[in-house]
Amino acid sequence: MRLSTAQVDEVVRSVLDVTLRLDANELRRSAELDPQPMMVRAQVNLNGEWKGQVQMYVSPDLAREIAAVMMRSAPEDMGREEAFDAVGELTNMIAGNLRPLILGSRSLSLPKVTEQGVGPTALPDKQVELSYRLDGRRLCVSVGGSSTNSLN
Repeated sequence: MRLSTAQVDEVVRSVLDVTLRLDANELRRSAELDPQPMMVRAQVNLNGEWKGQVQMYVSPDLAREIAAVMMRSAPEDMGREEAFDAVGELTNMIAGNLRPLILGSRSLSLPKVTEQGVGPTALPDKQVELSYRLDGRRLCVSVGGSSTNSLN
């Protein structure tokens, strides 16, 4: 089962709209992968006959702003833990909304959130990678995986 770019884009926009109250017009698709010294990376694994991952990358500043919106607070009041929790939760919501579109995907792992240098970690069997601009900052979502059933 392969996900299309349009399916992933629709889910990402929907989750960000509902969770962060972002107008889809404010979220611009971008082909640019601008260098950032550090990025907050969250990953959720999908398990079942189809095994894969959903990853999200954002700058630490954007992670704090996401946390502030989700917790109805000021970005400067958000620490590393709140920022990591918020990015992990958004990634989990995106993975949860993609799961019904993937035949054979039965469960999700808990989000794993880390801080790392520039660029996404390579996903096995990457299917879709989308990069967005939000107030000039990048938000990247990658989905990868494959069926463990040789008949699919």
